[in-house]
Amino acid sequence: MLDAINQIEEYMKSLSLEEFQNSRLVQDAVIREIGIIGEAARKISLPFQQAHPEITWSEIIGMRNILIHEYFEVDVQEVWKTVQSDLPLLKEQIKHVIQTIEHP
Repeated sequence: MLDAINQIEEYMKSLSLEEFQNSRLVQDAVIREIGIIGEAARKISLPFQQAHPEITWSEIIGMRNILIHEYFEVDVQEVWKTVQSDLPLLKEQIKHVIQTIEHP
């Protein structure tokens, strides 16, 4: 999940909303990585998810489902908002979880 977030950051660095809206290539790449994040979250065990309720697992999985199953109806502005607002927090949460696992 962390790798996918880092990849999204790389794709999006220095892009404005308008540039993102006009780049189907970047949109496709970002949507793919968000799908990977959601798929990874979907495969995490329920006990682990319950042990880390600070991460909004159901929202992450829900976003993946929308992007995968309703691809032609994806709202690019929603993807932008997710990348700008939700992913930085998720990145910090994942880093924290990794740190607590590696250094209990």
